[in-house]
Amino acid sequence: MLGPSMFRMLGAEGSYLTLSLTYMNIIWAGTLFFIAQSMINATLQAQGDTTTYRNLLIVGFFLNLLLDPWLMHGGLGVPAMGMAGIAWATVLIQVVGVFYLWRSLIAQGFPAAVNMMTVAAGIFIITWFISFFSKEGVAAYGIATRIEQILLLPTIGLNVAVLTLVGQNYGARQLERIYEVRQTALRWGLAMMILGGMLLYPMAETTMAWFTDSEAVITLGADYLRVASITLCSYVILFQTVFMLQGLKRPMVGLWIGLYRQIVAPLLVFYGLAYGLDWGIDGIWWGIFGVTWSAALFTLVYGKRILKKLTALTPSR
Repeated sequence: MLGPSMFRMLGAEGSYLTLSLTYMNIIWAGTLFFIAQSMINATLQAQGDTTTYRNLLIVGFFLNLLLDPWLMHGGLGVPAMGMAGIAWATVLIQVVGVFYLWRSLIAQGFPAAVNMMTVAAGIFIITWFISFFSKEGVAAYGIATRIEQILLLPTIGLNVAVLTLVGQNYGARQLERIYEVRQTALRWGLAMMILGGMLLYPMAETTMAWFTDSEAVITLGADYLRVASITLCSYVILFQTVFMLQGLKRPMVGLWIGLYRQIVAPLLVFYGLAYGLDWGIDGIWWGIFGVTWSAALFTLVYGKRILKKLTALTPSR
């Protein structure tokens, strides 16, 4: 509605105004795709992917060379559209760009989403094993993990910071900053979890008693929390390394680690410790300890190897 008035303010009249509106009405109709493309590109850049949009711009340049004259003058069954053809070419290229960028975003986000789904599967497997021993064990695990998660809450912010800063600096090829981010976040995360573990171990029974009066639940939950107090640091190493790898455009590593930590290893380790060694429910607690630390150490070594490889491939500044 404002288009004609705006163009008249700029001095457009007659056929010039008609051509201007012919072009701009189509462009305005396709504005959604311009906005979507910008939003998706911003998300990719936040993860350190600046090359996908560059590739899109290059492809868009050549598509313009093809589509502009084709749609403007017609041919191969397409009617001549004149000025409207140029506008339609622009919108079509934006549509193609949205789908291209969206596919790249899915390639980054899908493994992380599936990795989060494995967490639910892992909780189900742990609860399933505990249920064979006692309902008090299930209740103890539910309470104890909430206490454990409270201690882990401060590290969530560090995980997000690692993903964002690593992604940005990877896109800028500032590897020295990635090292700095990695070391700083790891240092603070481990310091908080060491302190948390030192507080949790002697207060395991006390904190359980805040939530239940059942002696059986308190005892079982306290046993879990004591093991958890020496497992906390492994979560910092594991999550920060996985988020770093996501920022380095290697999201599949987190998915494979999640499948190992949440599904494959628990099914084998829990059974072996709980029944094979006859440790009972304590075998599940120590199984969580062993599986989590093994996953954390693997990702730590793998993450260092990836950073070393990237350093070797990137020219020094």
